[in-house]
Amino acid sequence: MLGKEGLDVGRKGQHKKFSPVRLIVVHPLNDYSGSPRVLADFLTCDLLHPKAVTIITSRSNGFLHDGLGQRTLLWYPRWKTKLLRVSSFFFLQLQLFVATLYTILRSHFKGERVVVINNTMLSMGSMLASRLCGATNIVYLHEWTIGSQRVGWIVRFLSKHLIRLMAHEAVFVSRFLSNRFELSVNLKTTILPNGLRSDFDPNLPINFQSKFEQGKVLFVGYLKKNKGIFELLKIAQMMPSTSFQAVLNCSASEISDFTSNYLLPRNLEFLPQQIDIQSYYQEAFLVMNLSLADACLESFSLSILEGMSCGNPVIVPLVGGHREYFDSSAGDAIDAQNTDEIIAFIVRLQGDFTLWKKYSQSAVELVKDYSAEAFQNRAGRFLSKYVK
Repeated sequence: MLGKEGLDVGRKGQHKKFSPVRLIVVHPLNDYSGSPRVLADFLTCDLLHPKAVTIITSRSNGFLHDGLGQRTLLWYPRWKTKLLRVSSFFFLQLQLFVATLYTILRSHFKGERVVVINNTMLSMGSMLASRLCGATNIVYLHEWTIGSQRVGWIVRFLSKHLIRLMAHEAVFVSRFLSNRFELSVNLKTTILPNGLRSDFDPNLPINFQSKFEQGKVLFVGYLKKNKGIFELLKIAQMMPSTSFQAVLNCSASEISDFTSNYLLPRNLEFLPQQIDIQSYYQEAFLVMNLSLADACLESFSLSILEGMSCGNPVIVPLVGGHREYFDSSAGDAIDAQNTDEIIAFIVRLQGDFTLWKKYSQSAVELVKDYSAEAFQNRAGRFLSKYVK
């Protein structure tokens, strides 16, 4: 187990001590979105002990809680104006650099061997500090799209060059994402597919009849244009007799700001961040991911995986990392801007229980290899290279 001093047996049978390992995990913004959720499940691997893990992240509430390791909390306010947001981001990078540098040097002083996992491409300050201090530098990449297209291009340009120059290994959540980054062939890379979140109960029964009769269409995502929020409004407006529900990764005040500018159809309910989201999937009839492919490429899409695991047919973007576990037996791949085709697919399923159930059962079968346990096993095999 990581962090415990042990013995190694040499060729002649002699015993020699090896130094304990300090795992420093860096994630810029702690919230209830996909990348901190996956990282939190990664840190529950049996090889890790919380006392040997240091988490550097923001002060905000999220999946990266105290029980996962010792936390170093940073100040990262989320301002509304663009200039303040940019200033906050650069100040965060400085904090990441200093906090990582200090933690590595303190660990070296204690005689610990240091491994740093920089979560997401936004951990640029800690990537630099890790390399400068001679720590093992791993970059764990979850996304391709960051903010607007211009901002995303700048961030990717900077992070890709830092990764090429300073990382010992890059970890990707899908082969699709790995291919998009096109990193140097000399850099070691690993594909570590996501799994279902560890707080999901895999043994909950699926009430097919109830799901079909309620007919609730679920959207799980962000309150952003490139995530298809306006396509959702349009679809709900055109299907007034169908119940729509959107669980959004944002606060209640952000929803209030949005709804003060845009009128929601009566059949559409907006909900802020939900820690326990499985119940929403359990009650849904169908799950939609409406990301616009020309502005937001899905590197894996946890909402699709989670929806399928709860017996939901899904509507997915035409391209993305989800195509590595999804196929047409579990739903349909449709351009989110083609709302007429999306509506026609939903109406078709609403009128045929046998067809809907066939999609539902196929969805469950397709994601069996992406259970929380399977992810833990994959994470353990990866970590064993560094912590044993």
